[in-house]
Amino acid sequence: MTARLALALLACLAGAVGSLLSARTAAAAPYEVWSCRDADGAPLSTQAWVPGGNAGASDDTCAAGGALSVTLGPSDLAAGARTGYRFDVPRGVTIESYTALLAATASNLSILASYVAGLGQGDGISVPTVFDGCYTNLVGTCVAGDLGDPDAPANEVGLPVFNGGLGFLAYCASPIGAPCIPGADPPATARLFRSTVVLDDPSAPSVGMPGGTIAAGGTVSGTRTVSAAVADEGSGILRTELLVDGTAVDARDGVGTCAAPFTVADPCPTNALATFALDTAALAPGQHTVAVRARDAAQNVAAGPALTFTVAHPPPPSPTVVTVPALPAPPAPPITVEVPSAEPEPPAEPLRVRLRLPDRIELPSRRDVSGTVIGPDGTPRAGVEVRFRRRAFGTSRWSATGSPVASGADGRFTLPLPRESAQLRVVARSETIRARAAVVDVVRELDARIGASDEQLRNGQELTLGGRFRHAGGALEGREVLVQGVVRGRWRTIDSVEADDDGRVRWDYRFTNTRQSARYRLRLVLPKAKRLPWGRTVSPAVTVTVRAD
Repeated sequence: MTARLALALLACLAGAVGSLLSARTAAAAPYEVWSCRDADGAPLSTQAWVPGGNAGASDDTCAAGGALSVTLGPSDLAAGARTGYRFDVPRGVTIESYTALLAATASNLSILASYVAGLGQGDGISVPTVFDGCYTNLVGTCVAGDLGDPDAPANEVGLPVFNGGLGFLAYCASPIGAPCIPGADPPATARLFRSTVVLDDPSAPSVGMPGGTIAAGGTVSGTRTVSAAVADEGSGILRTELLVDGTAVDARDGVGTCAAPFTVADPCPTNALATFALDTAALAPGQHTVAVRARDAAQNVAAGPALTFTVAHPPPPSPTVVTVPALPAPPAPPITVEVPSAEPEPPAEPLRVRLRLPDRIELPSRRDVSGTVIGPDGTPRAGVEVRFRRRAFGTSRWSATGSPVASGADGRFTLPLPRESAQLRVVARSETIRARAAVVDVVRELDARIGASDEQLRNGQELTLGGRFRHAGGALEGREVLVQGVVRGRWRTIDSVEADDDGRVRWDYRFTNTRQSARYRLRLVLPKAKRLPWGRTVSPAVTVTVRAD
C-alpha cells in the first residue's frame, strides 16, 4: 500500500473511527512464527496451527503452495457449529501481534444467528472474537479479500496489539442459541494464505553448573568433556556456547524447527544437556574457568556458573637411547681447539594472562565499571598496560578510545565507557605480556522521539514528520524506519525512510485528497535487526488534523 493510498483511506475513515490505538513499544524479546509461506513466498509447514471443531471441513494445501482452508456447508446450521484451527503457544509465551494474507466470505439470512469466517482473537476455536474476515449480523453477504488471488492487497490483515489466543475458523454464532439459516453454498468459508505471528518470550534460559570429565578434580590435561543442563520454558534453547575464561570457544546451533524461519511456537527443545569437547593443550598451564551460555529462540541469553580447573601439561617423553658398538679408534689427528663465540639467550616467552570483563553493560551506569587482569596462576596481575577501541553496533571499523591504563595492585582497571551505545574492544598486549582481546557490549536504551512541522493543516499543505532514535551511537545509519498510521482502527505501514548516523529521520507528505476534515495518527517504528542489540522500537504517536478545502 502506497503512502498516498493509505492516507487517502485514513481520510475516508476518520469520521467513522471513534477511537485510535495508542503507541506501544514491543516486548524486549519477540520472535516470529511463519506459516504456509515465508517472506519470499516459499511454501512452509502449518504445524503451528492445530485443527479442531465439531462440523464442516478443513483442508491444508500449503505444502503445495495453496492455503489453509475452513468451510461450513449448507447443512451446518446449529448454533455453535464450527470448524477451524487454533494457534497454540507454550507456557510463559504470549501473542504480541500478527499479520496475515486472508480472504473470507459469509452469508446470512437471519438477524438472530450469524455465519462467521476469518481470523480472530479468543480461546482458540471455541470462543472466538473475529477481527479479520467476515462477521455478518444483518441480512446479506460479507466478502473480505480475494479468495482467488492469494497476493491481493485486500488480503493483508493484522493486529499490532494483541492479547489472548488466536483462531482461524468458520462457525455459526447466535447469542440466543438460534440456528443459522442456509444461504449461499458454502455459507461460510475462509482461506489463510500466510500468517506471521509475533510472540513475546520474556524469560531467559537457565543453565546449570558444568560437569563432565573437566570436573574430575586435580589437574587436567588432554581433551576433556564439558556438559551442563540447560532449560527454557518458552521458545526453547536455540544455541549453546562453551565459555573458557569468559570467551566463547565453541557453539552448538539448533536444527530442524529450531532454525529460522520458525514454523512452530515452541521451535526449540525446552531441556537439553549441552556437551562440548575441550582440548586443554591450547590453554596455558594454571587456573582457568569454564561455563556454558544458552540463548533461546527469542534471543534471551543466560550464562551458567563458572567452574575453575587447573591445567598441567605432561612433560615430553624421554628420548630413546640407542647403544652403538665401539669401533677401533683411528689414529689421533692433530688437536685443534676452537673457542665458540658467545650466543645471545633466546627471548623469554611472553606471559599469558587473561581479561575478566562483563559481557554487557547497560547505560547509563551508576558507577565505574572495571575489568581485571588475571595471571596464569589465577591471581590478579598488576602493572599490565590495557588499551581500548570502540565501534558502532553493526559496523566493522574500530577506532581508538580513551587512554591506555595500567592494572592496579589488585589487577583491576577502569573501562572508558562511551556515552552512547557501542562495542568496546579491550586489549592487553606487549613484548612480555599476551592476552586474548575481549569485546564488551555497551548498550543504552533507545529514546524514540517524533514531531510534526504543524499539527493543524489544510488540504494541499505539506507535512514534515521528524523523528530521532537517540543513543544508538551511529549504528542506525542507513537503517530502515517505518512510517505507520492508523487505518481502520489498526496501525499500518504506509512508507519507510532511512535514518542518518545520528538516528534522525524525516518524512514529507503533501495532503491532496482530504475531502472532509480528518485526524491522522502517525508514529515511527524501528524494526529489530541482526547485529543490533535492541528489539523493535516504537516512537510515541503524533496527531495531525487536516481541514478540507
